[in-house]
Amino acid sequence: MGKRRINTKEKIEDEHSRYVTYCKRKRGIIKKAIELSRLCDQLIFLVIFDKQKQRLVEYTSSSDFNARIVKKLVDPNLKSKINHEKFTNGDFNMFCRDGNSRDEILNDYTDDYQQNKSQTSNGRSRTRGNTRRGSQKDVKNQNISKSQSDSYN
Repeated sequence: MGKRRINTKEKIEDEHSRYVTYCKRKRGIIKKAIELSRLCDQLIFLVIFDKQKQRLVEYTSSSDFNARIVKKLVDPNLKSKINHEKFTNGDFNMFCRDGNSRDEILNDYTDDYQQNKSQTSNGRSRTRGNTRRGSQKDVKNQNISKSQSDSYN
């Protein structure tokens, strides 16, 4: 079975599908944490608690940066001395483009497609290449002029 778009706002009802999604996304978030640590030289401490199996998954980017240090960093007395960002599930839309969720963005594109389709079926033709990214002809001309300028250098 191929990839399907899932609704990220609702819990996955099928237990097997939910567990498969959990395993894949857990692996993905740990991979992203490792990449962020390596590329940006950041200390990262990530904790995931599997409620179903009562298992704690912990990732730390450095053996010196552990739960004891993180506990001190989130101490209310120290919060005034350091910048502290805290996020919850309620902040989901903040991490989507333009404050919209992925589903809302997809609906916008679908609406645009339906409007363009109805315009062409009503006898009005759309100008070829009148898209957000420019016409295919313009892109082809840019590529040709770029390759010509590269050959002169």
